[in-house]
Amino acid sequence: MEKNYTVLKREEYPERWHYKNDRVGDLMVIADEGYYIREGSRERF
Repeated sequence: MEKNYTVLKREEYPERWHYKNDRVGDLMVIADEGYYIREGSRERF
């Protein structure tokens, strides 16, 4: 289940992005407005 983000396959990338070439990945994860994607956990050690 996706929450606060969208996952697109390469064939779903909008044409206006001009991402239809071999140098882009097969998937793109896009954070919803007001959210961001970061590496790691929110927990403190």
